[in-house]
Amino acid sequence: MNPPDPATLRLDPEPVCAQQARRFAVGALGQWGLERFEQDVALCTAELATNAMLHSRRPFTLAVRPAGEGVRIDLQDERPDLLPELFPADIDPLASGTTGRGLRMVACLAARWGYFTTEAAKTVWVELQDGQDYEPVAPLIEVAKRPPRPDGRRLRFIGVPVKAAVASGVQIDDLVRELQMQPELLTRDESKLFHELLELSAPTRLVGRHLAFRAASEGRDSFDVEVVATIEEVGAVSEIGHFLDDLDRRSVVEAGHVAPEVTAMRTWVSAEARAQVLDGREPRPYGPG
Repeated sequence: MNPPDPATLRLDPEPVCAQQARRFAVGALGQWGLERFEQDVALCTAELATNAMLHSRRPFTLAVRPAGEGVRIDLQDERPDLLPELFPADIDPLASGTTGRGLRMVACLAARWGYFTTEAAKTVWVELQDGQDYEPVAPLIEVAKRPPRPDGRRLRFIGVPVKAAVASGVQIDDLVRELQMQPELLTRDESKLFHELLELSAPTRLVGRHLAFRAASEGRDSFDVEVVATIEEVGAVSEIGHFLDDLDRRSVVEAGHVAPEVTAMRTWVSAEARAQVLDGREPRPYGPG
């Protein structure tokens, strides 16, 4: 069975946004039977929304969804230059007016948390699970900003389907979580290949993920993506799909299964990139099959 779609909301950077974000996130838990996380979700969501309001000063996107037996919160803003920073545990909080104390609370509540960036956006995410010991967890960081490569090409993907793009990002998130919790599920070679594909695909994959979640929060069915990437970087997005298909056939991981529309979208992305780079063809809108 495919996981439910994330609940998404677009918010303006106003003082009331933390309350709006908290109410929305807590309200979403009931449809998944995850009410036991209400307090932690409320605290984490309010902290992330407050940080986005104070620092980004631009509209931002909130997404909440089930993750394993728990909950995942993603908050995306358009200030990749301003990265989260924990307030040092050994400094008196009254001695400084800087932010970051709330993030230490988030780090204590989280089973996993971290952030990833592209050239244009940043996402801070938190996963909550049962049985936390309330010790701070180090963030997991993925930065897709790279020095320009001479073989990079400007690629456009027109009419990317929002639901398939969101589901693709969710599946990869779930797989990373599952493999972090149970690294023995993969052989050493498989683990090495998977992380190489994640690294290689990051410039295209994370840009698409940011735009997909924003489009979902705005109620759109499709969106366009423009990136500067190499054919190898874009092809790695499709290769991750093949990798997951193989894991699914072998029933290695729970996150291996993917809906046909996600497979179709990943295949189209790879084919469209090759056509634009190798054949010099103009971009064509998405069309399954």
